[in-house]
Amino acid sequence: MNATPTGTMRRADRPDDYRQLGVDPAVVHAAEDGRRSLDGPGWFEWWYFDALLADGTALVVMLFTKKFTDPQAALAPIVSVSVKRRGDAAAREFRRAFAAEQFASTSSAEACAVTIGPNRFDGNLHAAHVEVTASTATCTRRMSRSISAMSR
Repeated sequence: MNATPTGTMRRADRPDDYRQLGVDPAVVHAAEDGRRSLDGPGWFEWWYFDALLADGTALVVMLFTKKFTDPQAALAPIVSVSVKRRGDAAAREFRRAFAAEQFASTSSAEACAVTIGPNRFDGNLHAAHVEVTASTATCTRRMSRSISAMSR
């Protein structure tokens, strides 16, 4: 997402947006799992993982560079874990904010890694390792891709 001159948000899907970010709109590369947004106002990035576990539990893990509702803010990383067990009426969500200096991201042509405090994600387009603790919930998962990478 990118902020327009009027401060509203729009999806960054124009040819100039792809050029500015250095990505190809037709091909997803492993390095794109790493941070690719710019620093500063109007930009944010997140990493999202969802899994359906063997016992029917639905798990969603998200790592954010800042609140997506406040893209003008400075770096303010957040980790969110949502768990919905089979038969539960609603999911339980755990969220924790971290100081900016607790965020790190690296990426290469083969893989990427994101760290927010003690929480981390590393992987590529085929497999990922996610390790998070938010409030009283701790999750360590190794996941393998079961569908193809999303195209734009």
